[in-house]
Amino acid sequence: MAIFGAVNIFYAIYSLTQRDTVGTIIPTITFLVLMYSAAILDEKAEEASRQL
Repeated sequence: MAIFGAVNIFYAIYSLTQRDTVGTIIPTITFLVLMYSAAILDEKAEEASRQL
């Protein structure tokens, strides 16, 4: 998931250099969603390990 997020953020930076607004916004939003879901999954895994 982190690799896919990294590809998205690099594509967003590339689109920013090309002055492509839509090409910048979509990968940035995808990156933010991936990082948010990774944080949620990490929190749930930590919570489950505390219960054991």
